[in-house]
Amino acid sequence: MNEQPSLLPNPPRRSCCLTSIGSVTLIFLFLIVSAFVLETALLAIGGFLIIADPLEKAQAVAVLSGGGMPRMEEAARLYQAGYAQIYILTETGEALAGYNIDYIEHLKLEALKLGIPPTAIRVTDQHADSTYDEAVALRQLMEREFISSCIVITDPFHTMRTRLIFRDVFKGSNMKIIVRPVSGHWYRSSTWWATAQGRKATIEEYIKLFVYWFGLKQ
Repeated sequence: MNEQPSLLPNPPRRSCCLTSIGSVTLIFLFLIVSAFVLETALLAIGGFLIIADPLEKAQAVAVLSGGGMPRMEEAARLYQAGYAQIYILTETGEALAGYNIDYIEHLKLEALKLGIPPTAIRVTDQHADSTYDEAVALRQLMEREFISSCIVITDPFHTMRTRLIFRDVFKGSNMKIIVRPVSGHWYRSSTWWATAQGRKATIEEYIKLFVYWFGLKQ
């Protein structure tokens, strides 16, 4: 007896397709969320290092060493805009490479080129080897010259540590310190991880922060 062909349709395969589509969708969503979380974390890492005290007029503006012309130019801009009457450079004791002059003399010449009158330029006495040394030297100069307020200029990624150090050094005094980052600086909290320079600056700054928190003066 011949078997009759089955009239039942083949089992549906739609659920299998839906499962595959669902898996791909979940993976896609996971990647989007992961990218968002990673970017948020990177933004927070860079943003934590950057602070800016409200800008207001002060008696002096001080340029921390190590940042080159951008810091000097920012301080000069504030001086020219009337935010300060005294322009302070920190002495490092270094010599200008290839020339028989102290590096501080080179910085004085650069300040003059930026339009700072010689009578407005001050230099700290102490040779500064670290941000902590600079803070101590600046306090000594401000006490000696009866300067009650100062805007401190540094790179954006250096502002958080600068504020911590200066608050410690100036604790107990009536002098006001305003920490400001260089405007238009290459370092951004939104892009620091995209360049080797940004990654290096961020990693080194966090190391120095941890070192300072553990009691070493840097």
